[in-house]
Amino acid sequence: MERKNCWEVMNCQRQPGGEKVEELGVCPATLPNKYDSFNKGKHGGRFCWAIAGNLYGGKLEGAYLDKLGNCINCQFLKQVNEEEAQDFVLSPKNLKKEKIKVSDINGMAKIITHMTGKVIIQKAIGTLTAKEIVRALEEFCAGMLTKYIVWDLTEASLGDITSKEIKNIAKVPLKYTDTGKGGKMALVSSSDLDYGLGLIMESFMKYLNSPYELRPFRKMTDAADWFGVDSIPEFDGNTRAYRTDN
Repeated sequence: MERKNCWEVMNCQRQPGGEKVEELGVCPATLPNKYDSFNKGKHGGRFCWAIAGNLYGGKLEGAYLDKLGNCINCQFLKQVNEEEAQDFVLSPKNLKKEKIKVSDINGMAKIITHMTGKVIIQKAIGTLTAKEIVRALEEFCAGMLTKYIVWDLTEASLGDITSKEIKNIAKVPLKYTDTGKGGKMALVSSSDLDYGLGLIMESFMKYLNSPYELRPFRKMTDAADWFGVDSIPEFDGNTRAYRTDN
């Protein structure tokens, strides 16, 4: 399959010799850089969302974490994701991690499990590893108290997880094809990076024909609507526990 770079698809005309160079300058994604060959592209041509100084919607974009929220909706990013499938690379390995609201506990993330009605909530605090997510998912799928689970990532980070690890996480529900059919998993996050990784995990699960449907959300209320429940209990930052009065 022929791999096209962003300037060939988006027609920004900011590659060397392009019509917009005099007005906007040469796009750094079109020049030799450390992301050459990422997603089988030339220079940063198939990794442009990670490079500051390119265009989105006709405007110059800034640092990776500031612009990913816009780029996640870009049709070219979605095209690269589909073409590269399990080999897709979303984030640079040396990406500076976003701040999280609380510190890691003993170097590991803390996961608080709360059961309410037909929804299990997994509240993560700290920087999650792939092993921690796999272990929690296996416990959930094996126990099967409900088919609905929401991961509350508003005080957590997925920044250390690679694309390969995301694929391995997506494979976990495949062990429970019979019992997991019709199940739903929601990822609720406040960061653009974690939301973007959630979209990639959603794509992997669709590609693998997972018995569970996964969707990323930015608000818990949107996850509740998707599950078809009136509400999902809020996490009390003072008591560090879930409120039971809603």
